[in-house]
Amino acid sequence: MLDAKNIFIYKAIKKINPTLQIITELSYSSNIEFLQERHKNIPSYIYQKMYTAGEVYISSIIDTLTA
Repeated sequence: MLDAKNIFIYKAIKKINPTLQIITELSYSSNIEFLQERHKNIPSYIYQKMYTAGEVYISSIIDTLTA
């Protein structure tokens, strides 16, 4: 539920302009699958195209890096 608003806004903007690059902040890495058009069976979020392209920012990653 924390990421629902961000996912909704992302999808609405992409529907209007699919060529626009948007950086989206997610609280949970598992919610990255709701941002993509096609669901793929990729085991981890770090292998997702949106994450590697820098379009998704996951807030828990900063906690991991600073620990």
